[in-house]
Amino acid sequence: MTRIARERKASLVFIGDSITQMFGGEPHDRPQPGKEVWKQFYGKRNAANLGFGYDFVENTLWRLQHGELDGAAAKVVVIHIGTNNVNRNTPVEIAAGIRAICTEVHQRQPAAKIVLMAIFPRGPKPDATRGKLAEINKLIAGFDGADGITFLDIGAKFLGPDGTISREIMGDFLHPTAKGYEIWAKELEPLLSKLLP
Repeated sequence: MTRIARERKASLVFIGDSITQMFGGEPHDRPQPGKEVWKQFYGKRNAANLGFGYDFVENTLWRLQHGELDGAAAKVVVIHIGTNNVNRNTPVEIAAGIRAICTEVHQRQPAAKIVLMAIFPRGPKPDATRGKLAEINKLIAGFDGADGITFLDIGAKFLGPDGTISREIMGDFLHPTAKGYEIWAKELEPLLSKLLP
């Protein structure tokens, strides 16, 4: 993973868990329903996907502290992390971990702008887990403007009018399908176009 960022001198880096990993790019040790979308939007950019399946906030922080971003030449780092912690940590703890990740990225790639994604909704319909995710997102929205962070919440784009998520958007109500990744890419693109020269 460290080699990917270092050898490519990646200018656009995605960091996260399996939701990010399954978007596209390397590594390829699991299905990537978003890979065609990835190629379309990021194939001609010097992009690296450092998403890692099953990662909790603390795993992602550890990877960064142990050199995963070192050697990159990041102009933009997109972070989407935290959903795996939702059943074992409080919103305040998860938000603090996400803030620590942003701080680590800023210290190791000080020239990079950070796009901090709100944690995507999950589950077929609104429930307690969605409520907890909303609490976390409210907390991390407060990081906007610090250390080059831009907070971006596109969660509503995955939902139907009644708040449900369809299998067409997230096949398992957690990981996006190709259509779900297309939503992410299209919503992110105006900001990336502005932040990337």
